[in-house]
Amino acid sequence: MSYVIPFDADEYEARLRKVKESMEGAGIDLLLCTDPANINYLTGLDALSFYVPQVLLVDKAETAPFWFGRMMDTSSLKVTTRLPEKNLLPYPETMLHQQHVHPFQLLSEHIHSRGWSNQTIGVEMDVDYYTARCHQTLLAGLPNATIVDNRRLVNWVRLAKSPAELRYMREAGKITTLAMQEAIDNLLAGKKSYEVAAGILHTSVMGADGLYGDSPAAFPFVMVGENAQACHLYWTDRDMPENEMVVLELAGVRKRYHSPLARTILLGKVADEPRRLSDIIIEGVDRALEAAKPGETCGEVENIWQNVLRKNNLTKDSRVGYPVGIAYPPDWGEKTANIQNGDKTVLEAGMCFHFQSGLWLEKQGIALSETFAVTENGGERLAQVPHRLFYQH
Repeated sequence: MSYVIPFDADEYEARLRKVKESMEGAGIDLLLCTDPANINYLTGLDALSFYVPQVLLVDKAETAPFWFGRMMDTSSLKVTTRLPEKNLLPYPETMLHQQHVHPFQLLSEHIHSRGWSNQTIGVEMDVDYYTARCHQTLLAGLPNATIVDNRRLVNWVRLAKSPAELRYMREAGKITTLAMQEAIDNLLAGKKSYEVAAGILHTSVMGADGLYGDSPAAFPFVMVGENAQACHLYWTDRDMPENEMVVLELAGVRKRYHSPLARTILLGKVADEPRRLSDIIIEGVDRALEAAKPGETCGEVENIWQNVLRKNNLTKDSRVGYPVGIAYPPDWGEKTANIQNGDKTVLEAGMCFHFQSGLWLEKQGIALSETFAVTENGGERLAQVPHRLFYQH
């Protein structure tokens, strides 16, 4: 069976129009995207082509974007996108990982040759794939251009998901549900944390309902015992403790759309404090998701969560939620709006957030998160794992 591009041509054209409208509002003539999630969003490109320099060039007057990247990766463009072959601008292997030459020198020449070198060019200043050397080379190669930070322009366009995107978010949620339930079962059966992690990865790829899963932008977190007091830690080879806590965080992925989830499991005899905290978290999440409707702001939703914490003499200083969707390593967040005090972003139907309702106190941590989509009825939970603590009986 041949490769099937995830969306029809109309979907990609609509996305491109929105991006060009945002470019017009920002005074940007030429947009350079280096974030693979943004490139995927606008073209469908899905390949390991982002560990070396690659750029998607969006000119406001051109019908289709141009892709600039490594010569050998042009084959992936022909399979996973509908870009015309004339819009593929490869650079040779002789420019790869060299001290005295850089692919952005050739990129500058392409921009010159198309008459774009005197324009305002928006670059992604704050992404992991646009390096200091990329920027220096571009500045040297385009001395007459006005090069500005595009302030995550495409990321902001991506924030509200289309119905077609929400389908994949819901499918990712089904994979998340299966992977988390099996991980919890493996924990309660006494398997080592690396065995639990291996099971998560296996289930995540095998997928759900006959739909396979993609590799996640971040590997699952399996935090056992003292590691559960922290966050963002991986598995080890230690035996599963008898009277400890385990925190799991993972994401099911479908067509690069991520649906993260965190749960906490108590193994054996554990103090009553985690149970008390879980009741508070569950109430706070329930109240916040009830309010997560179009027209509310991110800050207002966060305040509802904080009100529940405050009445229980608790607080959480870090953000409680962030947007999710298409993602590539090293993480699955979209890096735009935050469910955080003072964030005035107005919620729209189709926005998707990971409500990371973890509380990390001095000697223990607990996490019971949900990924939800904004709807007229409030936040729609994308995974169906019971929102509670799990126990080893």
